[in-house]
Amino acid sequence: GISVLTFKQKMYSTASSNLYFSALGAPTQWISGVDYGFINMASQSAGEETLTVAQEYQGLMAIFSQNNIRIWSISEDSAANVFLQTLQNTGTTAPGSVVPYGNNDVFYLDTSGIRSIKARDSSNAAYVSDVGTSIDTHIRAYMDTLTEEEIAAAVGVVEPIDGRFWLGIKNRIYILSYFPAAKISAWSYYQVDFEVQHFAKVGTRIYVRGRESGVDYLYLYGGPTNSTYP
Repeated sequence: GISVLTFKQKMYSTASSNLYFSALGAPTQWISGVDYGFINMASQSAGEETLTVAQEYQGLMAIFSQNNIRIWSISEDSAANVFLQTLQNTGTTAPGSVVPYGNNDVFYLDTSGIRSIKARDSSNAAYVSDVGTSIDTHIRAYMDTLTEEEIAAAVGVVEPIDGRFWLGIKNRIYILSYFPAAKISAWSYYQVDFEVQHFAKVGTRIYVRGRESGVDYLYLYGGPTNSTYP
């Protein structure tokens, strides 16, 4: 598998067109134990795309491939799992970019820019929000300068103090400042001297693993005093 998710007493992993799940309450048992197995997503809707990542969405599970997102109701009892809907012509090749945001959204990097899954209405039917429209042209122009591997390595995180969404793509970190009560919705970005590899959120601080001139470093946002910003 290329990604793994802890969800309702099981581990879930995406591999090829299958979503594998471990035994109940036994995260290391994938071919033994109680109620382990897999779901072949290619049998649920057209196309046999390689799955990239699974993520929790409003108590449900969203399973991503490059061009589809399948929404499932997942239970501890695999016999009770129910396929709900497919969002077509959208998805991601960057599993690290898929990040839950607030109580309702899941953000991700699509080939067309930054998108999110959110509920359309009280029915909780999912639809794709164009949250990144205002910066899509800029992001696509930057992505055109990158390789497929560099795009697939994009990673996201939610900054713990102000709740801003960060998306690191090679040497840039795109940032969404979204505060509905103050009627603020704005995108900006940091240009950094290293290639962003991973984010780690520890308490109220964000660490970044980055590579510069072939060497890996750890960076702390704000520095040790939390007030140093170059």
